[in-house]
Amino acid sequence: MRFGTIGTGNITRQWIAASALGNLELAAVYSRYQEKGEKFASEYGDVRVYTDLEAFLSDTQIEAVYIASPNHLHFDQARRALLHGKHVIVEKPFVPTLNECKTLMALALEKGCMLFEAVPNVFQPALRTIQENLPKLGKLCLVTCHLTQYSSRYDAFLKGEVPNVFNPRMAGGALMDLGVYEIHFMCALFGKPEKIQYHPNLAANGIDVSGILNLSYPSFQASLVVGKDCHSENFCLIEGDEGYLKVDGSVSLLPEIILNGKTILTSPLVNPLNEEAKAIGQCLEEKRVDWMKHWWEATWMVTEVLEEARRSGNLPF
Repeated sequence: MRFGTIGTGNITRQWIAASALGNLELAAVYSRYQEKGEKFASEYGDVRVYTDLEAFLSDTQIEAVYIASPNHLHFDQARRALLHGKHVIVEKPFVPTLNECKTLMALALEKGCMLFEAVPNVFQPALRTIQENLPKLGKLCLVTCHLTQYSSRYDAFLKGEVPNVFNPRMAGGALMDLGVYEIHFMCALFGKPEKIQYHPNLAANGIDVSGILNLSYPSFQASLVVGKDCHSENFCLIEGDEGYLKVDGSVSLLPEIILNGKTILTSPLVNPLNEEAKAIGQCLEEKRVDWMKHWWEATWMVTEVLEEARRSGNLPF
């Protein structure tokens, strides 16, 4: 299946590199700037470049669209692509609000198109390993996740620039950029929490550069740390009254799983989008609407948690 991309960042490069595993073929690139689009497309051979979104979406050779633009553009670009009868893959976070999420899902069904959120950790085999070993922990007590990554754009932000990721008008911030991985991880394992409270560290423009998200479940508490203004060792620790399980590394990658001090799984150091691309590609090829709707349940839940978290932390979007 031939696809086009919206967005020319590193995440798009990773998706293109993984796409062949899902029998997907890059056909076109959209960029607002011709020179930037041509430079990006030149890395991939004979690929068409568009600077007009309507023309891009009207290209009948494009069957699917991968969207990795700033967060605030996801909804409109995905909506327009669906209206043109394209299958749509939206890079995380899916869309800022639950209403936008519901609208896109309804439109996809109406148009007979498939719609996905691209978030790699939920497709990793390591997640299944964690699910299978949770009963060995006994009654759950605490979950602690830590995901910080000093942003390459943070120094520019401190000097007065406002990169997309630190722009509230573009639905940026640490929670939306990094917290989405932790929330997907938690929802995949435990479902939606009963209570949600985000405690952000806010910059002068109101964006969260770091923070702590507290989630309350019926029998345990979870604390999720996110930060784009700092960096440390990343991990997740799930503790029960009969044992513990540790993700040694980022929950976005799930590189090593440790049960009671013993490593039970080490994931190979490959493109983290490989499993995601394979699953989405197979879903498209086999027209597995049941798979898509199952994944929608997670996207719906995570979008709702993110929106409630932003509201509790008084974020300006």
